[in-house]
Amino acid sequence: MPNCPLCETYTTKETSQNSLPLSSNLFLSKLIKSVDKMPDYSLLLCDKCHLIFTDPMKGPGSEFYESDFLPYKIGRILDNQQIRWPQRIFLNTGTPGKGDLLDVGCNTGLFLTEALKSGYNVTGIDFDHNAISIAKQNPLLKEIYLSTLDNFIPKTNIKYDIVTLFDVLEHLDDVKVIFKQLKTILKPGGYLVLSIPNRDRGIDIFNELDLPPHHLTHWNAKVLTSFLVNKGFNIINIDNIIKYDDLALYISNKTSIGLVKNKIGNNKTDNLSTNTIKMLKILSKLKNILSFLLGRLLYLPLLIFKTQSPTIYVLAQLKK
Repeated sequence: MPNCPLCETYTTKETSQNSLPLSSNLFLSKLIKSVDKMPDYSLLLCDKCHLIFTDPMKGPGSEFYESDFLPYKIGRILDNQQIRWPQRIFLNTGTPGKGDLLDVGCNTGLFLTEALKSGYNVTGIDFDHNAISIAKQNPLLKEIYLSTLDNFIPKTNIKYDIVTLFDVLEHLDDVKVIFKQLKTILKPGGYLVLSIPNRDRGIDIFNELDLPPHHLTHWNAKVLTSFLVNKGFNIINIDNIIKYDDLALYISNKTSIGLVKNKIGNNKTDNLSTNTIKMLKILSKLKNILSFLLGRLLYLPLLIFKTQSPTIYVLAQLKK
């Protein structure tokens, strides 16, 4: 069996319904059952750091995310999403409040636009040609690059005050290498901001994006905190309590009738007329509004019981 990608220990074991305490974790139960049906993959649990990871640990490359895989295709066409709650928390807390910010995996630049409005000097990189093409259409965003982090570092002489990775870490097959690179472009005392799917989530949000080759590692707050501290970061804030955004997404998924998916899935991107795209954006926005309203109504009971979110947010500071 391969070494753990975080602590490099040999003490890993294959997951199964009998090897993990899954009775109260519906997400992990569904994940393991689904991966068991994939002949090319298995899930391993590290006995030392307790990371769950995929074997093989191999990312699919940029071509995969630029393909017609339906969830990514829908996101590119609609391009009308709101910033997510981890991004909103970071911008609202005002820590550090200003400085040079690099967003790794910036996608279409939605977060960067809001960060720019909040006073940050923003730069974004992504290896998805389609996402970068959309981001570059925004006249406010001047520093957008089609690049991976390792290719970007030799081309910049900037030491950044903040580096953000929103829903990026779980896709990487070289987590330790990436963190070594991050420390070369962060100023001493600089901030790392990230979000990552939470395997200890308290509501049943599971879909094909949780499976390999999309997500290669599965974390909880304890595993993530231990890893960051080991890499020389102080944890400023960690939040894994459910938000109404999470409930809105849950409601949206559970009430889907497939109208947008079918319309986009049955057509090539180039064959969709401007009017059709406009209609799909309106329908998607209306559904999002209704889901958020219902999410707010259901939010308080789950908050009282401190139900865990499907997402973990961390603000950490590199030790000087």
